[in-house]
Amino acid sequence: MHSLTDWKRFCTALKAGKKPGEFGFTCSMGDINRFASRYRVAKSFRGIQLEGFSPKTQEGYGALFKLFLAYSTFEQFMHVQSFQLTEMQRLFEDHDVNTLCQQIKQLDRNRAFYTFIHSQLDRRAAQDEIEKLWAGKDLNGAYLASTVRHIFAHGQLTPHANQSQPKAVNRICNAIADFLLKIIDTEFSKRLDQAD
Repeated sequence: MHSLTDWKRFCTALKAGKKPGEFGFTCSMGDINRFASRYRVAKSFRGIQLEGFSPKTQEGYGALFKLFLAYSTFEQFMHVQSFQLTEMQRLFEDHDVNTLCQQIKQLDRNRAFYTFIHSQLDRRAAQDEIEKLWAGKDLNGAYLASTVRHIFAHGQLTPHANQSQPKAVNRICNAIADFLLKIIDTEFSKRLDQAD
């Protein structure tokens, strides 16, 4: 139900004798299966249940987890295609990352969320990319997700960080997660189209 749009088409092609390399994949079939499974998990995710938390805080944490899952899927997507994070800018531009950036700015008007993210980064390259968000410059959109995932995974990020509004965190993280999943699905289908 929540599989990649063309997953069945891909499996049918494999049964007919095609090999993953014919689609441009540079990995094992096991890697591709793991990638597809992670996509299904991220796409199927509908939130978390937490006792003793307000609904807004619970939704904020749910969106952080969804982004965590979507970025994990994106990492597998990069692996099966032999992409590096630094090569993603063109891909994100092709999928109109500027619209996503405008949406984030609208949702984080006081910059509380991304100011906190920026303050927690220890790599200059990631800080530079996040600064581009507010400067309105072209950026590698993968950093919008990777930095949030990194800071959440290592325990510093909550829906209330730096007086962020959990509702805004929910919307920002869901928007980024949905954007990543759309890119993954579209690009997977393109690989199949190019091989036909």
